[in-house]
Formats: sequence, structure tokens, C-alpha cells
Amino acid sequence: MFKPLFISASILSLFSPLVFAETENTEKNLDVSGTIRFQYTHNDYLEDSGNKIDFSDAVLWLNYQKDKVSGHLDYRVYEAHDKLAGIHFPVNAWLAYNPTPEHKITAGLQPVPIGLSRYYSSTYNLTQLYQLGLEEVNNWGLSYQYQPENFNFNLAYFFAGAGSHTGKSKNSSHYSSNLTAEPSAENTTQLEEKNSIALKVDKTFQHQIGHQDIQSTLGSSYLYTELDNLKTHQTGERQVWTAFYKTKVDNLNFNIIYGGQDINNKDDLISKESTFGFFDGYYNVANKGNFLSTEVNYTLPYSFNNWSQPLLYSNYSRYFKDEKGYQDSERLINGVYTKYKDNLQFYLEYISTRNDTAFGVADGYSKGSSNEWNNKLFLSLGYYF
Repeated sequence: MFKPLFISASILSLFSPLVFAETENTEKNLDVSGTIRFQYTHNDYLEDSGNKIDFSDAVLWLNYQKDKVSGHLDYRVYEAHDKLAGIHFPVNAWLAYNPTPEHKITAGLQPVPIGLSRYYSSTYNLTQLYQLGLEEVNNWGLSYQYQPENFNFNLAYFFAGAGSHTGKSKNSSHYSSNLTAEPSAENTTQLEEKNSIALKVDKTFQHQIGHQDIQSTLGSSYLYTELDNLKTHQTGERQVWTAFYKTKVDNLNFNIIYGGQDINNKDDLISKESTFGFFDGYYNVANKGNFLSTEVNYTLPYSFNNWSQPLLYSNYSRYFKDEKGYQDSERLINGVYTKYKDNLQFYLEYISTRNDTAFGVADGYSKGSSNEWNNKLFLSLGYYF
């Protein structure tokens, strides 16, 4: 434990001069910030139940803004392979141009406009759709956004996935969950994403019931991706559609997203599932199914000294698999979030899952081999600067 703490402090000391340099910049064009996060976990499904504090990640954020040009870099360092910085990679790296306030053109490694927003929940551990390549997906490409008042239109083209960076895998060392190709792995597909088209439209409504103000957003999105099968040298495809809704009433928020996925991987030997990779690892996902994520959250109407108002949330996500004999995957997260000033942020979550590869079931997202619920207690502490 002490070694990660010491090295993390060293990382922080490296970032500090950058922060000082930014404050000396009178034009304030570049903003430098970051975080170092630690986590405590306890689970009931592994021999090693946790019960210890681990280094989670160190993050550097750079934000640039001058006139109509903006840019953003999000770079993260994780402990892996018995090394504090065993894997590290960019999450985002893009430049944007706003010819007018309503129009924005962005190029680089950026979020794929699909679903509710970049994140579908308030949770630290995200929904199950993240591992399925449906939430918080960031790929290399070009996007256009038109956003007048209460309306949003996105059209994007992506020529490649998230790329692969430091680590032991060949093509799976990145933050987003993408279809991947690992030549040395058995019982996997060898797929490479290219020529993705994403389209998203949503509309925000302001209305009243009695004297109560209500804000709601309704929308849909579609994603089409070509898949190069490196084994058969054929071109497959992936199609994803979503419909979503969210509403806000004072401190109470509700959202829901429902959609479908259909992957044709052009692999006669493994035709019912395809291999996804992220964080230097990989796993199989059922090719066809529908998915759901829904959340209720509430901000408590009180605070104490420098503590923020606590946010209580409950999120449920599920992958309904079409293939006969394949068992659905489920994840339920109940949690609370708060922060002290702007420097210390806390998440406490109780996570219950079934057939979830991220929580102890290797084939969870594909065929699914367990009807048992796995549970984890999770605490995150982050220092932000």
C-alpha cells in the first residue's frame, strides 16, 4: 500500500508545476487539472475478497479554449501486471472548432454520440453497457454537432477504434470497449472496427404540472460499423439503435435507455459471439440482443460545512440475449456520492451482478454460466486538483 501512495504523490508533484504555470498564464487559454484515486473493495465471489486499499488511477486533464477553437486531453495511468503504471492510455484527445455557438466540428479521439450522453448513470463503476461497447465509447474520427436551444443533432464518422497502447495485449490496451483482434487467444474472433457512422437526435422539453417545473429529454441514436474479419478476410457489420428518455423534477432525476445490438462477424466457427477488448484484456459478447439501463437519483436538500449535498442513486442495467440457451447479464448498483470542497470526492457503492464478466463470470456477456448473484462493496476516494 505504501509504495503506490508514495509513487502517486510523486505523480502529483510532477503535475503541480503545470498547474502553477497555468495560473501564471494571464490569457487563461490552457487549464490543467487532474486526480489521483484510491479504492477499497470487498466481494463475496473471489478467493481474494479484497478488504484492502488499492491505487485506482491517476488522471491528467488538459482543456484549451481560445476564441472559436477548443481542445481536450484526458490521459490515465492504471496499476496492472504488478506495476503501478502497468497500462496507460488517452481516453480523449481532440480539437474542436465552433464557427457559431450552435455549430461544433470536432476531430480526434472523442466520444461516440450514442445513447443518453457520454455516461448513462451517476455511478463510478458505470453500467453493464460500458463493457458491451455501448456506453462511454471513444474512437478516432470526425463529428458535427448542431445544438440550438432545447435541441441536439450529432453526426459522426469514425475511421478506427480507440487504438492500442501500453500493455501485453496486441490490440486491447485502451479505455473504451471495442471489438478486437488477439491472434494468440483461443476461442475468440479477430475483428477490426472501421468506417463507423453515428447519428443522434434529441429534444428537451420544459413543462409544468401544477406549479412544478419539469424538464424532460427524449431522443434516439443509431450506430453502424464495418468489421474487418482478419481470419476470413470478409467484411461484417455491427448495428446498434437506442431510444432514451430522462426527466428532472427539482432534486429528483430519472432516466432510461433501451436499444438493440446486431453483430454479423462473418466467422462461421464463432458466429454467435464476438470478442471485445479494453484495459489490456478481452472477453466474448453475445452478438444479438437488446439492452436496458435505467436510473433514479436524488440529491438530498442539505449540506454540512464544506460538504456538498449527497447524491443517492440506484441504477439497473441488463443485456437480453437473443440466442437460445444464453442467459441474460444483469447489474444493479446502489450508491451515494459527495465531495468536500472541490478537492476530495467520495463514492460508496454496493454492486450486485449476475453473468457479469467484470464481476467474476468469465463467459458472463456471452453464454452465461451462472444464475448466482455476485456482490461487491466499493469505496472510491479521489483527490482532485
